[in-house]
Amino acid sequence: MQAQSLKVGAAGNFGVARTVTPHASIKPAFNFGIPVRKEFTRKWAIESGIYYNRFSQSDYFLSGCGINQFIRDNKPNLEMNYRLQNLQFPFLVDYNFGKGRRKTSFSLNSGLGISTYLGAKRTTTENCQGNTHTQTKTGLNLITPVKASFLLGFHVNYKLTETSGLRFTYLYKSYFTGVTKSSFSDRLITETIGLGYLHMLGKSKAE
Repeated sequence: MQAQSLKVGAAGNFGVARTVTPHASIKPAFNFGIPVRKEFTRKWAIESGIYYNRFSQSDYFLSGCGINQFIRDNKPNLEMNYRLQNLQFPFLVDYNFGKGRRKTSFSLNSGLGISTYLGAKRTTTENCQGNTHTQTKTGLNLITPVKASFLLGFHVNYKLTETSGLRFTYLYKSYFTGVTKSSFSDRLITETIGLGYLHMLGKSKAE
């Protein structure tokens, strides 16, 4: 059996956040953090860590004079645009398809993420009969402060040395329920790509 190893590193990702609704919003998203990875064999590992996430989301509604405008323009007249930031703690199981002997290998991981929110800012814009009204609020009372999500990642791993390597990542994240209180039933999905670095801290004796 391969010797077990513990790796830590740094990673950053950039992509989009989108809501699964009839009037979906698509906004930029990014994160960076510190992955911690425990490898048991050449193929199996578990991974956790801590990541800072920042993204935006828009919710759309009809209000006041919006009915006639919706009939004419086929879109709601009230938009709530959120700027959100959180800390996420992933809990993942990883499977490596490569044999571990080449410089490049491919891996897939999946699991759950727990996010605790650090801040929220909401800008509400209402268009009514040619007039625009804007209001801004901040505070964690605008959102559900702790959320769970499903995580799925695909990685291309490149070995630099026996103890370090690069990792190119595509990450899919889907929250089980809406993040904002105005859209609790709307699912939020983020898709990001990025680059990470992992370094081995130590290795136990092979069994």
